[in-house]
Amino acid sequence: MSTIANKRWKKSLQFLTLNRYKGIFALVVLALLINLIPVYFFDLQHMRAVRFVSTLVFLFIYFLLTKSRNLWVTIALIFLVLRDFVHLFFEESWGAELYLLLSASSYTLFCIERLPFVRLSGFKKSSLLVAALISSGNIFILFVLSGFVENQMHGILELPLFYCLGAALIVLVSAAFYYNFILNSNRSLHFAMMVFGFIFADVSACLAYYNQYDELWYSDRFFYALSLGFLLCFVIDTEGERREQEDLEMLKDSF
Repeated sequence: MSTIANKRWKKSLQFLTLNRYKGIFALVVLALLINLIPVYFFDLQHMRAVRFVSTLVFLFIYFLLTKSRNLWVTIALIFLVLRDFVHLFFEESWGAELYLLLSASSYTLFCIERLPFVRLSGFKKSSLLVAALISSGNIFILFVLSGFVENQMHGILELPLFYCLGAALIVLVSAAFYYNFILNSNRSLHFAMMVFGFIFADVSACLAYYNQYDELWYSDRFFYALSLGFLLCFVIDTEGERREQEDLEMLKDSF
């Protein structure tokens, strides 16, 4: 009887998880439509307001879908909401500085959330080598972007915070790659896709704003909505998290 009950419980859990993934997919599609339409019809300030509301909705859905929440992920998502709010005042020096600070802080918190994984799994030379190559590529991109924005920043802290944001993203990319390289699970893939979406969104927004490549606003909104969707997929996968802890215990003995 207990075996039958366990099977029914697993089927029920799979059904509920599948429905939640479908709901997240629908939410991402809706967010894409709501955020892409203003790019064509409205000005930059309206675009920012729509993005802020969209991120706030994702935060609400996050609290709705999760019961046991990771502290770092929760704070990081709240920081993303605050970041999109101060983005409305980006033309003010304090607004730009707060935007960069909150962005860097949010990405740093995602890195901190992965620290226990790195501590338990150890290091593998092949994965570290590839992570170093990816980091080198990101450093080059950061150097190129800094050349575009350096002369257009007016606040005394804007450029240092821009480099802090770039550094946080570089570390986060390395952590995401290493995480997915070691486990290669759906959950690790969701985390990696979230991180790469943030990168593409931020690079697109930087080029669109500072170099007037207005078409890239579509790319920014597209990848940002996908990132938030992958973040929700990452946090609701409790079964994947449980298996992940088991895999980590096994991996710890293999290094």
